[in-house]
Amino acid sequence: MIIVKLKCQMCGERFEAKLLDRDNPQERHVPGSPVRCPRCGSTRVETIERVRRAS
Repeated sequence: MIIVKLKCQMCGERFEAKLLDRDNPQERHVPGSPVRCPRCGSTRVETIERVRRAS
C-alpha cells in the first residue's frame, strides 16, 4: 500500500488516500475499487504526488 496526494477534477478538493501499489508484485492483481472524492463522491481524481509507503 502507498499513500498518495490526490486532487478531484470536479470540485478541486485535495486529499490523501491509501492505494494499492501496482509496482509491487504481491499487490498487482488484487482487486480494488476506484478512489472517490470525500467531498463530492466523484471518481475523476488525479494523482499529485506519491507521499510514502503505508505500514
